[in-house]
Amino acid sequence: MVIEDPPKGKIIQWRVTHNILPTGKNIADRKENATSVCPFCDLEETQRHIFRKCQWASRIWRLTMLRPLFEMGENLSCGSWLCEMMEKVNNELVEQMGLILWYLCNECNNQMFNNKKLEEWEVVGNSLNHWDEFKSYYTKEMQEEEKQIGKLIWTKPPLGWDKINVDAATFAGRGSGFIVVVRNDAGHFQAAAIRRERTQWPLEIAELRAMQFGSTLAERLGLAPAIVESDCQTTILKMIGKETTKLEAGVVVGEMKEKAVAIGPIRWAFAKRECNRPTYTLAHLNCNWDSQEKWVGRPPVFLIPDLEHDALRT
Repeated sequence: MVIEDPPKGKIIQWRVTHNILPTGKNIADRKENATSVCPFCDLEETQRHIFRKCQWASRIWRLTMLRPLFEMGENLSCGSWLCEMMEKVNNELVEQMGLILWYLCNECNNQMFNNKKLEEWEVVGNSLNHWDEFKSYYTKEMQEEEKQIGKLIWTKPPLGWDKINVDAATFAGRGSGFIVVVRNDAGHFQAAAIRRERTQWPLEIAELRAMQFGSTLAERLGLAPAIVESDCQTTILKMIGKETTKLEAGVVVGEMKEKAVAIGPIRWAFAKRECNRPTYTLAHLNCNWDSQEKWVGRPPVFLIPDLEHDALRT
């Protein structure tokens, strides 16, 4: 079954407000010998006539929940009347209204070119069925999407633990950046830090150094036990010993493992970038080279939307 997408109704609404629908009058104004007559009542076919003044259209509106709104604003232009209606109804009724507009246009064409039209009750019934089919289909799509998104959310650490989200950024020819955001087992902000160096580290080393930056911050703030979470899977595999490392990376990995033992339980975890929004935001913060910024206890204002986004979904 092919379901027409109701947002097409929104396209009709947009065209109505800009008076660019191919009505009889608009076509006749641009093309010689074109008829401007309504196929239902032999009056001039304008937008106002198609959607409001034609008796056939009036009977359709009176069969819908939009009847009280249809009868208001007698002297308004068609675009203004439509905008007034849209301001007074919820999104669902706006979608249904768009479908009725679409059916009105479609049936005008059907009558003009095929000498056929639906009865008024059929137009209303078809538009409602169309809406129900779309809503059912869209709901299923949303449920599937939510299942996928559900796998891509920041999750709280176990009771008594802190979570340290880390990320690395490399700036071509300029240097590298390391970002850390710490939250506790209730999801509350604990600390954040960003450091930029003029050294252009290879990406793998940069990710490891970001994790090292995070574990160092944990040590200074006394945050252990903690989970250090990165969106770089290869570095996590190195930290848990499931992937071999090159000499340079191996040195960093060794140092981090020694520190983890010294300062208390630290675990390493992988999470996709979608679960790591605050660090991604911090990575784009303008920061002086060879410097560091740190926030403890209270997050910077620009980070609050990301933190609240995660808190609402956990």
